[in-house]
Amino acid sequence: MAAKVWYREFWGERKREELLDSLNQETVARPYEALPLSEAGKRAFRPGTRQADYISWATLPDLSLTSDWSGLLEKRKGALLAHDRSELEARMRRYTDPKIPFAALVPGRDGPIESAAGFDAAKVRGKFLAAGGTQTGNIRRLAVLPFDVRWCFHSDIQPLWNRSRPDIAAQQAAGAAFLAARNGFRRAEFGLPVIVTRALPGDYILDPNSHPFPNALYPVAAGALAPASDAPPRPNLSPAALAWTAALGLPPDADTSRFVWHHALAVTYSPAYLAENAAGIRQGWPRIPLPDRADLLRASASLGARLGVLLDADTPVPGVTEGDIAPDLASIAVPATRAGAARDWHLVGWGHRTDRGVTMPGRGATTLRDYAPEEAATAAQASLLGARTLDVAMNDASHWRNIPEAVWETHIGGYQVIKKWLSYRDRSILDRALTAEEVAHVQSVARRLAAIRLMGQALDASFRACAAAHRPLQTGSE
Repeated sequence: MAAKVWYREFWGERKREELLDSLNQETVARPYEALPLSEAGKRAFRPGTRQADYISWATLPDLSLTSDWSGLLEKRKGALLAHDRSELEARMRRYTDPKIPFAALVPGRDGPIESAAGFDAAKVRGKFLAAGGTQTGNIRRLAVLPFDVRWCFHSDIQPLWNRSRPDIAAQQAAGAAFLAARNGFRRAEFGLPVIVTRALPGDYILDPNSHPFPNALYPVAAGALAPASDAPPRPNLSPAALAWTAALGLPPDADTSRFVWHHALAVTYSPAYLAENAAGIRQGWPRIPLPDRADLLRASASLGARLGVLLDADTPVPGVTEGDIAPDLASIAVPATRAGAARDWHLVGWGHRTDRGVTMPGRGATTLRDYAPEEAATAAQASLLGARTLDVAMNDASHWRNIPEAVWETHIGGYQVIKKWLSYRDRSILDRALTAEEVAHVQSVARRLAAIRLMGQALDASFRACAAAHRPLQTGSE
């Protein structure tokens, strides 16, 4: 006999009384809503609106040839990570100096010196030194959070990292870019569901358990720092995805693979797609409509390629972060100091670190206001960027002027992007002021997010065209 589920919500001032009263009702049918269950919805016991065709679209794993990879996981309390490369280099020099006994590393926290379950810090250091120390790895960029890329010392000597993911590291070193996604979200406010990076993708780049999909697969050996041969990369596309692209007249090569992953990125950043399918995205992998025309795929992929550049914090973007800045972006996130005060770039009130080494966010300080006359070009985009704007304080003296409210509230993968970045760089954590590069980074991120929001109408039009022309994947069982 098939199970039946009935759903009802209790809200408002009388929630407790209504909940108690419901226990006395002889029937639950009348005040409750019948809830159909489905495998695609993970049999979720709550209703959700989703586009009727959503379930027929392809999931990201449906498109991918790779196994279900996960992001890199350090879990050494940041001992192998740093905001500053020079700081990490100095730390690793001490950690790998055999003349320095292990006990002497502990006061300065030079390297992974804290033991944990399954991790004997002194034993691992000895193993690491015996294997060759820093010769077993190198310093690389790690995408820790959206737009938060730090330096890390990466090595496959186990268990220096909790999960070093040598296959992913080899692909990244060879030149692959990654679209990271999750199989559902634990937070209602997940925001944009995927992120793109050319750095090593961390496990928490989305909250948490991120799965990176390479845009192409390079001929590499695990742990390699360069392609294993001169052979070109091959497509990271499943047999069903290759059959679909072949039907569109596209060759089975890496360029076609990039078209597909850029198309997936463009769809997932469409405001209409997110609004209509939030419940489905929250409960499983994002699903992507696959157009039956090559011109629609190419147009969508072109938008996705633009998004990919905007999302890659290490890649300058003409008109957004360098060169002649677009007028509607030029006044965004300008560093400023209160009249009569000395410039001060210490962050105050945005985060703190607990005794256990966990970073906790703070409230910080923001001022919500109307756009100023000199911000008129940004205000003209208020329907996309927000009706009002904020000044975001570093401290009582200095701030970033004009971060539109929709930009400030932008979430990616469960994180409020700019606020999350600030929380890890509070003065109580860094014990220093922000550098000029870090202050400029916040401006860069704000402008990138604004530029992405300004693409909303084009992304919606492309998504609707692709959804209307969707061609289901044909698997071997069909």
